[in-house]
Amino acid sequence: MSELVSIIVPVYNSAPYLNQNIESILNQSHRELEILYIDDGSQDDSGTILRKYAASDGRIRVIRQENHGVSHARNTGLNAATGRYITFVDADDHIESGYVEQLLEGIRREGADISCCGFMLHRPDRSIPVHGTGEKYIWGREEALEQLITGSVLEPGVWGKLFRAELLREVRFETGIRYNEDYLFNLMVFPKAEKTVFQDLPLYNYVLHANSATTNPPVLKRAEDLVRVAEMSADTLQEGRLRDILVRKQYMGYLGNYNSLLYDRGAEISAYRKQLRKKICGSKQYYRSASMNKKELFYYAGICYCPFLYKYIYKILKRLMPDRRTFKI
Repeated sequence: MSELVSIIVPVYNSAPYLNQNIESILNQSHRELEILYIDDGSQDDSGTILRKYAASDGRIRVIRQENHGVSHARNTGLNAATGRYITFVDADDHIESGYVEQLLEGIRREGADISCCGFMLHRPDRSIPVHGTGEKYIWGREEALEQLITGSVLEPGVWGKLFRAELLREVRFETGIRYNEDYLFNLMVFPKAEKTVFQDLPLYNYVLHANSATTNPPVLKRAEDLVRVAEMSADTLQEGRLRDILVRKQYMGYLGNYNSLLYDRGAEISAYRKQLRKKICGSKQYYRSASMNKKELFYYAGICYCPFLYKYIYKILKRLMPDRRTFKI
């Protein structure tokens, strides 16, 4: 039986990182690969680099398209993939030589539908092993979904995961979303998996660059996307405890994203901040019935009842607790 693995890599102006990325994929111990590079309208030397490697290794297929963003590029890859299994790698990241083989072994040995691993986080100043205990976790459908939603073990990204291709046949990325789009994608896929395995090994190398969109995101677009994803996430489940967690993240996310835009100027940011305040103040029934800590209660009351004074008090709180981050979506 074929064990062809499709690796989908969206590329946009990634020339400085592509050689390491491509070499890490070509050096996989599992050789039966379909390597799909989706050149999303790159303006640098990315296309030249990709064509050079494709000419020397028939497993590489380069698909060039006009620039539509990472979600559209991944969808193009999904439409073209023919493998029995699918994994995603970002163009500025790289993978260990046993990445595919060990993830595939998790599916084989445990009969899983999704196989996941840990990663090494490479910051501009240092590298941090995020996982590495070597432990293995096997989860049923609801357990895996809870791990994804709470983020206690699983990361929200699509990288570091190997999916049975049939799980993805009717699922695609939301093309209008730039931030957290992969978390939303996972929320649509994980309920389809009867069993998920996680190996606590840093097989994926996630690289943060000083000038990357992850480290320096446009504040308005990021806030808009985080709010939209939180709202859409709550709609992926109809009822139950996990939906309650998603709903809470949605409403607490309104508070957190309002705070993230509190001191940014500009007509568009000001208008969106007003939209968030309207959502918050229009949801009094939820906030009054929700279990909130003192800080969350302060945020809610300040935003709704004294927004002008709140702006100054919040600044004082941030100075007193500069490293504490209350909200994560």
